Amino acid sequence: MTRPLSVFIFCLGSHFLLQAQSEAERDTAYQSFLATYEQRITKDHLDGHYIPIDVSDAVTVLDELVADRSKEKIKVLAEEDLVKKLFFGFGRWLRVNWGFDSGSRLSHHLKGMGITHPEDMTKAMMIFYHRHLRGRDLAQKALATQLAEAREKLRLARLVPIDSSQQN
Repeated sequence: MTRPLSVFIFCLGSHFLLQAQSEAERDTAYQSFLATYEQRITKDHLDGHYIPIDVSDAVTVLDELVADRSKEKIKVLAEEDLVKKLFFGFGRWLRVNWGFDSGSRLSHHLKGMGITHPEDMTKAMMIFYHRHLRGRDLAQKALATQLAEAREKLRLARLVPIDSSQQN
């Protein structure tokens, strides 16, 4: 009887030791990420790409980078269709090359506006550029608020289990 108890105590102790190790490793990885992030948000170039400092700068850079033919294709899309049709091409380029996942001075600026998720940053920049091409007000604060509210609603929906009796 003492042998099974000893094995149980050993396993329990090992579990807590491994859990403490993995928490320490997670903390170290997070600290490393933060240090890298703090460096990245100060750089004007990452991986050979110029990183705009704010939305106005980003729109100017896109005007230089996007071909006239592509600008016309973007301009004729309805805003609702823009993200759906171009997210995995144009949007992917923005997200990867402007460092929305790993941090950049533009992503840091967008976070300051309340746009915190890389997917939302991508959507925002696509919409801002679309509005610019159409000569419309970018309405930066309004879009930032809209995206932040939608992200929060999504987060809350994931926290609360859906009761099938409430779905009508």
